[in-house]
Amino acid sequence: MSTLPSRGAGEAEPPADSLNTQYWQQLAPIVRLPETSVNQPTPRSWQQEVGASIFGTTNFVQAAPPELREFAPDWQHGNQWAPEALMRGMHYYDVLPSEDRPQTFMINGVLYTAVRRRPKLIHVFPTTGKR
Repeated sequence: MSTLPSRGAGEAEPPADSLNTQYWQQLAPIVRLPETSVNQPTPRSWQQEVGASIFGTTNFVQAAPPELREFAPDWQHGNQWAPEALMRGMHYYDVLPSEDRPQTFMINGVLYTAVRRRPKLIHVFPTTGKR
């Protein structure tokens, strides 16, 4: 049994794939959208909704700098050039500095900054100390 609106006698029903918009509009329910107001919050985009539903609320938390003590077993704290083993550790943990980007890491719980001075020379110093 069809729930489609009836047509008058002799009036043919348009095919289901017809682009007769008047026919389809009479089938669609009337939807009233709420009035927009200045005081209403801006709705979140669908990308934000999907991200929140998959990952929960996302707050950016900066990761702690890596601890590189295993690459500097005989480390003496202070300003110095990085030994080759420490440079390997910086490379492994992706904190090897570039000429324009210093990097930070920890050695035995002390925060250090590494700055590239020349292609194979990296200056390492405690972040709280003087350069």
